[in-house]
Amino acid sequence: MDIYKAAAGGKNGDGAQKRVKIFHTVFYPQMDLNLRPGANSDRANVRRITGDGGLKAQPQGCKKAGGNYMNTKKKNRQFWSQIPNGAWMGLSLVLAVLLWIFIASTESGGVVFAEPWEVFSKLVGKVKDGTLWPHIYVSLFRVIAGFSLGFVISIPIAFLMGWYAPFRNLVAPWVQFVRNIPPLAYIPLVITGAGVGEKAKVIVIFIASFLVLVVTIYQGVCNVDATLIKAARVLGATDKDIFFKVVIPASTPFILVGARLGLSASLTTLVAAELTGASKGLGMMIQKAQGYYDMATVLLGILIIGIIGMLMEQLVKFLERKLTGWQETVQ
Repeated sequence: MDIYKAAAGGKNGDGAQKRVKIFHTVFYPQMDLNLRPGANSDRANVRRITGDGGLKAQPQGCKKAGGNYMNTKKKNRQFWSQIPNGAWMGLSLVLAVLLWIFIASTESGGVVFAEPWEVFSKLVGKVKDGTLWPHIYVSLFRVIAGFSLGFVISIPIAFLMGWYAPFRNLVAPWVQFVRNIPPLAYIPLVITGAGVGEKAKVIVIFIASFLVLVVTIYQGVCNVDATLIKAARVLGATDKDIFFKVVIPASTPFILVGARLGLSASLTTLVAAELTGASKGLGMMIQKAQGYYDMATVLLGILIIGIIGMLMEQLVKFLERKLTGWQETVQ
């Protein structure tokens, strides 16, 4: 007996039979396949329930059109992914130089931005007369010294804050308080306490990098997966084992991210740190050039600081790939 006729109540139930067929097609497609030959073609042609409970036809070409769209989208992604990073970098550089030339050629922009070839001429001249390298060496020493001091001190403080609640309750409020104060606000205090020598400049850079590092690393310790800690305890690990073999490795990505942010903070504070009195340094070179309205030298100093920052970031990324190769990342 045909199940549809039986459900419809006999010969005269044609309308009901159609409704039962639709019901089975929509709600029991697998049962419909087993009972009715050719159901694949029927169901590919029609019938899905809309939000208001009505029936809405679905054209046969819809699936094919959607497949073509997805294939096109996939091909586009493959095309862009095949372009090497060096090509993107070159294109970005060309566009930046063109934008620079356009801004420098305008009446208002030309007052601030020197032409690219003027900046290049200044670079060649300072390299030839040997006045550029001392500024770079001195600034690099200040940045590396201040950042290294902040990095070494921030790691134990951040781990103690994340691991021991009493220490966190005592120290965390003061870290948050000091973090909201700009490092430049400490310059008068630093000059009064440390003078105008190299020590004052390193201290200002240390404050800027330390605050960024301690907050970032502390968040990394707090975000360690609790399942790893529980599993280690079940296996009989002591607090010392968990700290050195679970917490520290799991926090390594945050330490490296903190290093990147700390280096950036150190470089952005460099010019202000050299306001404490300096005869050499990229920040001092920029300030002296500003006094003579030598905008080409000002831009040269800014570009050199940016290039140094990019090189340092690439170094940290290299270490990140080597030390956290186990971590899954989105490329």
